[in-house]
Amino acid sequence: MRSRFPLRWLGAAAWLFGVLATSGALAQTVTLPSIEQSNDSLPPMSLTRCLENTPITFHPTLSEVTGLTLEVWATRSSSNCQLIGDRQGSSPQCWLVYRAGTISKLDNVVPILPEDIIGQHYLSTAPGSGTCADCTARANELRAALTDGPQDFTLWFILFNNSTQLPAGQAASWKGKYDFLGPAAPTGVTAGVGENQLVVGWKAATSQDTTGYRIYCSG
Repeated sequence: MRSRFPLRWLGAAAWLFGVLATSGALAQTVTLPSIEQSNDSLPPMSLTRCLENTPITFHPTLSEVTGLTLEVWATRSSSNCQLIGDRQGSSPQCWLVYRAGTISKLDNVVPILPEDIIGQHYLSTAPGSGTCADCTARANELRAALTDGPQDFTLWFILFNNSTQLPAGQAASWKGKYDFLGPAAPTGVTAGVGENQLVVGWKAATSQDTTGYRIYCSG
């Protein structure tokens, strides 16, 4: 009879250890199951949206993140913003666009401002450095370089614990596009009178985002 109690306690201790070991093994992760961007179907960000600074809102799913912080970093290149060398140093390739306080619940809402994405403020230690002037300046750069069509950017969602980044596999990324110029106009436009019709001709632009042309007539 005396041996039953020690065995019961031993079984309970083993069960408790198993629960603790299982809980400790849960990964701290961030995933992006959905994204909300107004009511559209994720077209490239326009210059108008950048100037209005309408946020791109993400709804990440966060697992085992209580007490951690979430930062979002942007890049226009193929850089991996999980690498500290791409976020800091003399030639950073990523810049901060969002920082959450200490996370206390499993679901979060993350609004990213277009001005911060386009502003490319490498040395900023806090989001909110982007301005309307950054949107206009970027459009002028693209126009001067004769660069049209959608441009790529990537957002990296990275978890930190007391300023220490968690392992790389526990981050998430999202690829987006912006298009500030729209397609180039066609060239060599001609119009002539045919038999019971007006004949219009042109040389199509080579813009990647040209889907077709519409012809309007008045008078």
